[in-house]
Amino acid sequence: MSMYKNLVPLRHTEHAGLRLLPVSNYDFASELMLAPIVVDELAEAAREYPIVFPRDAALPAVLLGVQRGRNAYVGDNGQWLASYVPAHIRHYPFMLTRLPGKGDGQDHVVMMDADSPLWSKIEGEPVFDGESLTPVAQRSVDLLRAMSRRQVTTRAMVQAIAAAGLFVERTVRVKRPGHPDARVSGLRAVDEKAFNALSDEAFNALRKSGALPLVYAHLLSWANFRQGPIGRA
Repeated sequence: MSMYKNLVPLRHTEHAGLRLLPVSNYDFASELMLAPIVVDELAEAAREYPIVFPRDAALPAVLLGVQRGRNAYVGDNGQWLASYVPAHIRHYPFMLTRLPGKGDGQDHVVMMDADSPLWSKIEGEPVFDGESLTPVAQRSVDLLRAMSRRQVTTRAMVQAIAAAGLFVERTVRVKRPGHPDARVSGLRAVDEKAFNALSDEAFNALRKSGALPLVYAHLLSWANFRQGPIGRA
């Protein structure tokens, strides 16, 4: 499930009177199951979320739920049930889309979810000041651009792990007291035995690629399947 329901380009000609409300709850993310993360988020994410590698994704992600359409980190009143909120959620309702045929440079279009509950015509902070973004909106766009740059580094780390032959397909079974066990499939995980069995040459190659922090954060984070919101889902 995606948070974004109706993505359109953000344009001052069409959205001059738009205002952005502060986030009072996270109901807009209540059906989100996975949130991609980048290398800068590893330390904080590993403390509170399972870090996984979705089978067909180029980036690692934090797993937010084990029941389809149910984000375990969004409480009954819409509150976020962890101290760290992934950047993927913090930059909502904005998104960057790369222009067709462009690489990893700055050629992006800023998009917005036109159906987001965070928009208003009356309350909140203006999005535009004339033709320019206001500081409030610009902070979200700056976060998006920073994430886009870090995604390049993070994708290279995932590719290095794959090249080392460390990924295995994994179906995770999560015990839920008072409920049937939940199963989550479509995930890849680092094979810890294969990682520990790497030759010195292969290990050093992985170290030089910068991928070791991702491997360690991923392995440590799996304790979060047994604790926190996922463990209570």
